[in-house]
Amino acid sequence: GDELMLKYQPIVDARTGELTSVEALLRWPSSSQGEISPGDLIPLAQESGQILALGSWILDKALLAAAELKDVPLAVNVSPVQFRHHGFATIVSDKLLANGIAPHLLRIEITEGVLISHLDAAKSTIRQLRQMGVVVVLDDFGTGYSSLSYLQNLDFDYLKIDKSFMKDLGRRQLATQIMRSVIDLGHSLEMKVVAEGIENDWQARLLQLLNCDYLQGYYIGAPMPLEDLQKFRFENDVREKLARATSAASGLPGTISG
Repeated sequence: GDELMLKYQPIVDARTGELTSVEALLRWPSSSQGEISPGDLIPLAQESGQILALGSWILDKALLAAAELKDVPLAVNVSPVQFRHHGFATIVSDKLLANGIAPHLLRIEITEGVLISHLDAAKSTIRQLRQMGVVVVLDDFGTGYSSLSYLQNLDFDYLKIDKSFMKDLGRRQLATQIMRSVIDLGHSLEMKVVAEGIENDWQARLLQLLNCDYLQGYYIGAPMPLEDLQKFRFENDVREKLARATSAASGLPGTISG
């Protein structure tokens, strides 16, 4: 089977380790080259003009998963082309109705690329989605050019800090200070903050100390098939992991002072 599939990555409460939402991630298990990453797949789809069809397929598939997950919110990445497509909010609303999914269980993740050239259109689409009750997430925050001006102009519910910020966390004081500033910025704008790319216990602990709301990454759980995610839900060992992180982190260099 060379067909496209979605995998689901858990996002947990940074304090308790409870599963709070899931991100649907596109995977293409192409036999010849191993798994092709969305990073390569999305440009391919854009070049071939298939991106709208692909986006629609992802949304349909994700909403079927949302129906099985019942009360766990599900986040879906939306490409700039799809998001800017006329009537996107209406399409989302129709699909929610067709699948019997409550709007607050859907999270639409968009990157800054969505906003760059069509700010007013993006503004109105974001407003429509939020009025419906859909949660809107600014993804990969901090990798673009003028993130701050977007935050001032647009209403997001969640801010997702790009995983590139994890690399130096705890190793360089500046990286930790920047992470703290971004989390505080999100909170001061009444957004919840998700950190992705968590790979070990001291990163998790540092983010707990910096008051990050939610954690995502291989340390928490890799993207997995839906049935594995259902298992994860009921046999979630992240609670113990985060408790371990708290004790392990006592050996950290003093990066938090101040």
